[in-house]
Amino acid sequence: MNKERKQFMKTCKPVLRALAVVLAFACIAIAADAPKLTFKFTTTNVPGALQTFPAGVNNKGVTVGQYEDKRGNFHGYVLKGKKLTKLDDPNGTHTGANGINYNKKYGEMVVGYYRNTSGNDVGFLYRNGTYTDVPGPAGATASGPQDINDMGWIVGWYFDSSNIQHGFLLQGNTYTTLDPPTSTIEHCII
Repeated sequence: MNKERKQFMKTCKPVLRALAVVLAFACIAIAADAPKLTFKFTTTNVPGALQTFPAGVNNKGVTVGQYEDKRGNFHGYVLKGKKLTKLDDPNGTHTGANGINYNKKYGEMVVGYYRNTSGNDVGFLYRNGTYTDVPGPAGATASGPQDINDMGWIVGWYFDSSNIQHGFLLQGNTYTTLDPPTSTIEHCII
């Protein structure tokens, strides 16, 4: 090591130590101001189901998910308190619900998927007893909405005609493809 570098290291060590101490105290102060987190866990079991898979909850405590019945068929569900609503998209089989919001103007909106006759997953939006397809952008061969925010924006995934998976954001009738640089999106939080 040359003489200038040794002198530089000798000068920097006390500065680095001082910065480390300041950083440590800053972290402790931030942690001390953080609110205490509390969690409430609830078990969800659909009566008569072999398996229940909760997937989403809105700010009113309404949950959605999927369950398997005794025949091996899968259904989506909405659980509001003790009231269970079964979701089976009439356009296919193997329905699952992934996300739910609460919009004061439109009420609750649920997103999920069903399996069509070709064996591909197709997304849906369920609102006030009506199913609307969310097929993904033009050229999509399969889609799966994962969540919906209170403004009605939907995020999810789709496969293109080359069988490459992409993420999407749907605002109104406009799709935006979301392709992170390192991997394909499966879940987005909005």
